Amino acid sequence: MARKIAFINQKGGVGKTTTAIQFAAWAVARGKRVLAVDMDPQGNFTFNCGIDTEDENTVTELLLKECTFAEAVRRVQWTSQRTAGPCTQGAEGDGASGMESLSASPLSKGLSSENSQALSSPKQVGNPEPLARACSDSSPLCAIQQGAGLANSSLGGAGASLNNSKGASGAPGRGDVKDSVGQGPQLGSVGISTEGTQGNSAGEHRGWLDVLPSDLALGGHEMQLSAKAGRERLLWGAIKDVEAEYDYIVIDCPPALNIFVYNSLYVADQIVIVTQAETFAILGIKQILDVVKDFNESLCKNISVAGMVITMFNPNTKTSKELIPFLEGIGEKRGFKVIGSKISKSVKITEAQSQQKSIFEYAPKSKQAEEYDLAFVELDGYIKNPRPAGTPFTKGGISPEGGAK
Repeated sequence: MARKIAFINQKGGVGKTTTAIQFAAWAVARGKRVLAVDMDPQGNFTFNCGIDTEDENTVTELLLKECTFAEAVRRVQWTSQRTAGPCTQGAEGDGASGMESLSASPLSKGLSSENSQALSSPKQVGNPEPLARACSDSSPLCAIQQGAGLANSSLGGAGASLNNSKGASGAPGRGDVKDSVGQGPQLGSVGISTEGTQGNSAGEHRGWLDVLPSDLALGGHEMQLSAKAGRERLLWGAIKDVEAEYDYIVIDCPPALNIFVYNSLYVADQIVIVTQAETFAILGIKQILDVVKDFNESLCKNISVAGMVITMFNPNTKTSKELIPFLEGIGEKRGFKVIGSKISKSVKITEAQSQQKSIFEYAPKSKQAEEYDLAFVELDGYIKNPRPAGTPFTKGGISPEGGAK
């Protein structure tokens, strides 16, 4: 069963979406099956994955029950040109042309023939020029994915590239799926720790990233969704049948406390609070913790805080020196840890976003890539060893195992 984590802070601009993106990329590179749910109408997670939502189903249609999960989810691939499209299955192999059979996918169980057909035509998305630069053959994370031997897996995989030709339906950007699997480097050579990785041999990985995309239309339907019966369970009802197909479900919450956050919390087992060590950024943390407590009590859930990630950190400021002990004190009382590795503020993060890349792709040897890697190893230990919600730490805290098993 998937570990379901919501990245949350009601204050915007604190690096919440950026951290969710890095965690998803980190987990995929370590061979994990990840579903990312973009519940923020700003759609920044969706943009960073190179997904074009125009005239396509998104999480909005899914929550409104106007489409199925299979029709909304998009498989994100790191290849010589990043592509994203519906999860592929049912494509017939063609030995003469080198086509790879994609007869199975994580969504193959329980899908109707109609839904299976909806997944059979992956579509290239995004601006080809920056995406081609962002995910060239020399891209470290691209090389990791290509080294995974994904075309030989039951998923068809992230090692495939899509051509730009029109498919049989004439839909622009739809075409055949071709094998482009190559040999990737060791993870340690691109700034991602190798402990706990999986694959046939060192450096081989079979992770993938599926995304339920979002756009501004989601915000326009907030009142309509809020009026529905069982409104806080809409997302849960849409994805509960496929949870077992993933190792992680990563939910990017909007900077608010609204129906989209409540849906995210209903799905989540744990939350990750992402904040800056600045006064305004931490003012809403108590409110978030109180909402989680109310959820647990009123809905008989056991949502815990996996950890708090500090972003845009400057250890030399007086504010940071004063607020870090304050946040650590909150964590001790509420049963979570402030992650030891703080993420420094850097233009590298902004540049990676403009290229629609993770920091591990864009600057794998940067200080920020190392900080995120160390932070996620610690965070993953807490995710895999959750404490009962609200349980205070004893002296000495806990020792996370670290790394994905």
